Amino acid sequence: MGDPLFIGVSDACKRYNIGRTTLYSLFQTEGCPPIMKLGGKTMIELKPFDDFFRSLLQPSVVEQSKSA
Repeated sequence: MGDPLFIGVSDACKRYNIGRTTLYSLFQTEGCPPIMKLGGKTMIELKPFDDFFRSLLQPSVVEQSKSA
């Protein structure tokens, strides 16, 4: 069986290694894909949210010191 198309908030927090408050803040960010409510459960479509989350990440520049 392949990857799911949608995941819940708890699974999203684990997937992106962030807390619920941060995730809900991201939902308010411009450009965030829409979330869906199924009954009382918040569902996130993986592909659009993965792309959105990736766009927020900035590469880290690590400076290496040169040994003489």
